[in-house]
This record gives sequence, structure tokens and C-alpha cells, in this order.
Amino acid sequence: MTASPILQALRSSTGDAHAALDRHIDFDARVRDPRRRRRLVGAFRRLHASTDRLFARALPTRLRPASRLTVLDQDLSDLAFDGDRPVDDLGATSAQALGWAYVIVGSSLGGHVLRRGLVSDGVDLTGLGFLDADSGVVGARWRALVAMLDAEAAAGRAPTTEVTAGAVAAFAYAHAVLIEPGSDATAAAA
Repeated sequence: MTASPILQALRSSTGDAHAALDRHIDFDARVRDPRRRRRLVGAFRRLHASTDRLFARALPTRLRPASRLTVLDQDLSDLAFDGDRPVDDLGATSAQALGWAYVIVGSSLGGHVLRRGLVSDGVDLTGLGFLDADSGVVGARWRALVAMLDAEAAAGRAPTTEVTAGAVAAFAYAHAVLIEPGSDATAAAA
């Protein structure tokens, strides 16, 4: 099946940022170290709390991705996380917010794949429920997002340039929030 023009544009505009995030997040090592796992899950909570707020302001309910915040809060509780739970005030137009949704819903697919790898390696999954919060419906949610992106673009409500700008901004924000302070990637970005 050939990807729609908007999906092709999103993949093209975010491919390098996605690859950089995958390279620099140090996911495997961080989930295997209890202290680093808590900080990583806390960072994912910040990402999702902030994007949930963005979606609530910028998108009608029917276009908003499912929230993973409840699962993340339970994960942090399971990990005895007692740190701050910041929420950033992000801004975007409705069309740009759809680009953010592309990144957030895509991360659900990635989380599903990461969780399978952890299970096959025998890694304890305490505090990692958010990786598979959409279990059983992750594929359907992805297809629904792609269909919605196509429909919004075809109706002229989501110009490709704005949607891709939102996705690029979402990856930049994810990089800023999810990469550990002091890592080579954070130093290079400064």
C-alpha cells in the first residue's frame, strides 16, 4: 500500500529527527537501571502531560490522540517516583497539533515494539505499562490517525507544511525532554 502524500511528507520531514531521538535516548540502558528508569518514565510523563494539554487546546475531541497519562501516573507510582511532574505550555495551530499527534501516536507503535523486545530479553516491566497502554488497538489507532490526517488535508483544514512543522517541533520537544541531561546528545544540541 502506497503512503498518502501527507504521510510521505511527514516521514520525509521527520526521518532524521526520529533517527536522532532513537540514537540518543539510550532506552535499553535506561530501562535496565532502576534510577534511570524512574527518570525516563518521568520524562515520558512530562512529554505526554504537555502534549495532552496542547491537544486539549488545539484539537476538537474527535481528533485528539488517546491519553497515556493515567498509565504513566500508575507507572510512576509503581516505581516509587517522588519527583516533580512538570507540564510545559506548548503552542500550536490545529494543523500543527495534528503533526504533534502523528509523533505521539507513532510513539505508541514504537512503545509496543520496544516492550516486545524487553519481554523477549526477560526484562522486568515494572513501571513500563505506558509502552503498551494501547495494547490490542495500537494498529487501529494508527490507521485511524492516518485516515484522519488524509481527510483533514483533503478538506484543506491541515496544510501539509503546517502539519509537518508540528511534527518537526514535536520531535524537537521530545528530544529536549527525553534525552538525559549531560548526555553527548544534549551537549551537542546546546
